[in-house]
Amino acid sequence: MTRSAATAGEASQGPSYRQGFRRHLYSRLIWPLLALGITGTIGALLVRPDLKGVWVIVTLLTAIGAFLPLQYAIALGALAFATVVPLLLTQQSLSVLSGEVFLVFALLPFAPVWLSAARAQQLAATRLNMMLSIPRVRAVLDVSDWSLLPRPRGIDRRLREMAKAGAVPTPALLFRLDFLDMRRVSELLGRAPVQQAIFDFAGELHSLLRAGDMLTEDIEGQGAMYLLAFHDPDVPDWARALVRRLEPVLARSEFAVRLRYARVPEDGTRLWAMQWHEVD
Repeated sequence: MTRSAATAGEASQGPSYRQGFRRHLYSRLIWPLLALGITGTIGALLVRPDLKGVWVIVTLLTAIGAFLPLQYAIALGALAFATVVPLLLTQQSLSVLSGEVFLVFALLPFAPVWLSAARAQQLAATRLNMMLSIPRVRAVLDVSDWSLLPRPRGIDRRLREMAKAGAVPTPALLFRLDFLDMRRVSELLGRAPVQQAIFDFAGELHSLLRAGDMLTEDIEGQGAMYLLAFHDPDVPDWARALVRRLEPVLARSEFAVRLRYARVPEDGTRLWAMQWHEVD
């Protein structure tokens, strides 16, 4: 793809992204705006007749704040208050300025700020939500700090997608490799040497995988690795053959590793609800 074609593709995706961003943002702000509309309408019916006008102004300024950046909302509130200051001074000089009137007018500089502040928080949440929806970002978040391998939810998501497809799942074996005394080993040797040993161990396991197989890791959480291996029709007794290939790697490992397995789909289709078996 040429640079001009890539630029054109990004430009074509721009409006749709911006539209989705605005739709997501204002779908969250519609609820406080709706609450404001209900409160403003009920308040306009209940306040004294001489306060209805300023009450409507306060309500409108508050609603406008939902569409303004915070600095503009502050400026709008200050401008509105500065506009009514002469009226307040006139009423005070005539001794007709009551406490209720002053209280309502005192809300003017703050009215646009309330929903504008909520909008600023929702903007940050919307940006994060849109970023997390990008496949590359989701892939990076699913990577373990220990070994740069996918986290176990990658296997769980794959099994869940297979189950949702409605077809009979392809026979597979799911191995669980539990690292015994990992915490004590880490305290004795330190994080860096243990992490390097995990890198090397994962590299040896990777050399045993075929296309479509998957290796994930959750050392810090559950002290375990998971290996999903699909059926190989070209190898007789493929399950036993795979165990024999794993055994030398486990024997050379610097860690004490307990190996268990589950058959997919016979023993389950969710990683966290598997029925594990000991390897004979």
